[in-house]
Amino acid sequence: GDQRDFVVCPTAMLIATSPVIIVDSDHITIQCGTDEAPSEDCEISGGFSHFRIEGSSSGVRLARLRMVGSTVSSIMALGSPGATLDLRDCEWRRNLGASAIFIHENENLNDAGETLDIMSMVGTSG
Repeated sequence: GDQRDFVVCPTAMLIATSPVIIVDSDHITIQCGTDEAPSEDCEISGGFSHFRIEGSSSGVRLARLRMVGSTVSSIMALGSPGATLDLRDCEWRRNLGASAIFIHENENLNDAGETLDIMSMVGTSG
């Protein structure tokens, strides 16, 4: 498939609201700056979650992004087996949920403003 790149301008601050950024296609890159002029000062802040990866998406990359203050999980990886996500030089700060990245083989989870108890889905150990 064709590679599609989405460039966030350096120093941009994006405020996450509902719905989150949904990635449900192959070969998508969301990055701060370009490969020729990389930057690490782009921020996405707040919200239930910042990104939601769905379906059998492969070749998805998030690069040089600072993800701050999600209330549940910064990245909801809800794709099917075989889906891939490449994280490069990303940073997480002050996220309030149970995990920065939540991986679950169920894209039917509803996050439309509802409370999601990730810990009950992960189960307990020991």
